[in-house]
Amino acid sequence: MILALETATPRGSVALVSGDAVRAEVLLPPGPRASGSYISAVEALFAAAGAATGDVSAVAVSAGPGAFTGLRVGLGIGWTAVIVSEMVAVKSGLGYVLWDAYYVGRMDVVIADMASIGLLGFLSDRLIIAIENWVLGWHRLQSFQA
Repeated sequence: MILALETATPRGSVALVSGDAVRAEVLLPPGPRASGSYISAVEALFAAAGAATGDVSAVAVSAGPGAFTGLRVGLGIGWTAVIVSEMVAVKSGLGYVLWDAYYVGRMDVVIADMASIGLLGFLSDRLIIAIENWVLGWHRLQSFQA
């Protein structure tokens, strides 16, 4: 039997699965949940299924959108690191153009460069969101259920 924990959606759940059949499922209320909610839900799950903890051979945990949130944050940090390193260490790239224009007082180039960097950051973030929606389409559908 498998103990399944769903933590990636606004409405979490726990279930006991045996083969292809769900033996029991407990849905958590939507909103923020503490680990205590899951513990009591698992206890209720075992009681409803008439099973013991020793019957569980594996535990499955969802790994949904949290991974993509990490990608988005990491991408923003990566963009920042690239721009700063271009300002300091090289003689090319948007960071260098920004620093050079600031140094010689070309504020029109500074503003255009800042707009370019912002647009590239925004587009790369939207790309990660599009990939997330494609890979995790179930998450978008499930989050609208009550």
